[in-house]
Amino acid sequence: MKYLLFFFFIITSLVSFSQDTLTIKNDSLQYEVRIIDPMFNTWMIGNARPVGFYSLEYLETFNRFFVTEWNYRYITLSTNERYQFYIDYSPNIKYGYEVNYLLFNYFQYLKFRTGERIGVRGR
Repeated sequence: MKYLLFFFFIITSLVSFSQDTLTIKNDSLQYEVRIIDPMFNTWMIGNARPVGFYSLEYLETFNRFFVTEWNYRYITLSTNERYQFYIDYSPNIKYGYEVNYLLFNYFQYLKFRTGERIGVRGR
């Protein structure tokens, strides 16, 4: 099974909730996203747009942009605890809707939680 590691992620697409963990798993794609942050589950329920609201193309475009910015900050701000992991997200791999949807919403959640605009350098 392949893994993409970043912040509280390990990537996957069958949604299951536990007390503090959201897991999305898709065995056919062999990717798993596991977010271990108790506040994220609550935020998803109350704030995330429903599945299907965004097109896959929109999610992939957004995620490529924000993963690039995240990795830039990981490399240049290596002492910052927020950017502890490099995100190995390749535009050549089709991760599927569920993985992209979860990643997109995690970036939205981080923006909500920290007030930081990930897409803007120097902020």
